[in-house]
Amino acid sequence: MATSHDLNGNPAGEGLAAENIRLREEVARLQGKLRGLWQLESDVKRLEKEKAEIAAERDDCLKSLYYLTRKDWTFTEEEIADLDKNGVPFDEKFIEELERDLRSRKPFDAQAS
Repeated sequence: MATSHDLNGNPAGEGLAAENIRLREEVARLQGKLRGLWQLESDVKRLEKEKAEIAAERDDCLKSLYYLTRKDWTFTEEEIADLDKNGVPFDEKFIEELERDLRSRKPFDAQAS
């Protein structure tokens, strides 16, 4: 009975066995890479979650800081009259500065409550 040979003249079974071994090694190498990619994907998801939690904590701290450092002030009618009488004019420039200050505080106050 004649044995079959591959194109290189080697017995056909030897070539198939060698190819089978090479393919199994390649599969094992690729499975290792795939496990590494799955781990990286898991790490990315965990880090994204941590980042979101830290950002939320940072935002809460900033709101608290703005709330604690804000300056509350009020003027009575008597104080306004006294200031106006003693040289602090309540002109348009003063009113504009006051409104600008109030606008800059409003978003923080609204978030803090």
